[in-house]
Amino acid sequence: MRRAAVIVIAALSITIAGCGSSGSSSSSTSEPGGQGSTTSSIPPSGAGSTSTGGTATTVTTEQTLGSAITQALVAENVAEKTYETVIAALGSISPFVNVFASEQQHVATLEQLARNHSMAVPTGPFSVPSAPKTKSGACELGVTTEHGIVSLYAQLLPQVTADPNATNVFSTMQSVAQDDHLPAFQHCA
Repeated sequence: MRRAAVIVIAALSITIAGCGSSGSSSSSTSEPGGQGSTTSSIPPSGAGSTSTGGTATTVTTEQTLGSAITQALVAENVAEKTYETVIAALGSISPFVNVFASEQQHVATLEQLARNHSMAVPTGPFSVPSAPKTKSGACELGVTTEHGIVSLYAQLLPQVTADPNATNVFSTMQSVAQDDHLPAFQHCA
């Protein structure tokens, strides 16, 4: 099981390392959580327009924001594909079906955020581990995956402070991973 966890973390690290982009626009989307419902509104971005006198600051802010959005998108895609693999191998078992649906909404929300910044949306392929043979092993993989997502958002949130919309989306997704997904996997075995 530890091998699968290491593979997920390594896949996230490798995939995220080659990503980045930039841009700006607006829209709105809803994100149902695993057990509840959360709405994330994504109005026009202020990132990039907060330059203190030069294009270099604007570009740097947009590049940092773009890189953070791309990293979040890759991580959420890897989580979604990981849970999809578990469902394909073990059937529509709880909590995987609920968390999988939530991850699909996370990806859709982040894709909209990326489009709002005129960014290219990463399409994969995303490297995911093989599904464990038991529900207990799959739940351990879920715990590892969600710990990785919580940790990633902790690293990314300081990079998106120039954009309140990105900050809101990232904070919400970190909370869902920490407060809903992680406990569901910790108690599912």
